[in-house]
Amino acid sequence: MKKYYHLILVIITCFIILLYKWFLDNLISLFSIIFFPFSLITIIIIFVNLIKLLSNRLKKDKNIINKVSLYIVYITIFIFVFIPFSTIKFNLEFKLFSKERDIIIDKIKNNEFKYYYDKNIKLPIYKYLSVDGEVYVYQNDEDGTQIGFWIHRGVLTGSEELMYSSNGEKLIKENETDHPIKSIKKLNKYWYYVITEY
Repeated sequence: MKKYYHLILVIITCFIILLYKWFLDNLISLFSIIFFPFSLITIIIIFVNLIKLLSNRLKKDKNIINKVSLYIVYITIFIFVFIPFSTIKFNLEFKLFSKERDIIIDKIKNNEFKYYYDKNIKLPIYKYLSVDGEVYVYQNDEDGTQIGFWIHRGVLTGSEELMYSSNGEKLIKENETDHPIKSIKKLNKYWYYVITEY
């Protein structure tokens, strides 16, 4: 078991790093944008130290386990840098949680939730549908319903929203706030992926 210690440690470390990348948007929402540079620096330091440690071990002892460990680190770095986790996560969650989102939309249309500030609602159920557990109600009246679920809620950067709009892009453009819309991508009849500048 002792000879596999470094391999197990590398696998656990790489798994934690990939989990970090998967939940990055949630972490930024919880701890603000300041969290990102510090956490990224920490991960770079971990990768560099792992490569150094394993390279040194390979020089001293050309053990197959050390080689495998080094390859795992390289594969993790490749996945971390080149695989678009946020896009994969978004597409997966869009399909997985459609029923839950429909329930939220119906409850908002029926005014079952209270606004806690301006047009924001803190979701009492299914909080995971929005990165910070909040939705923004742009409009909810006889002329239409438009509700934004945050995918990434930028502080100093643009935001991304999964947006429900009963009257299509027209309603989204009519309700544009002081955060100018950069792009609107139609996902199905009522759902849109919206990116804003700020």
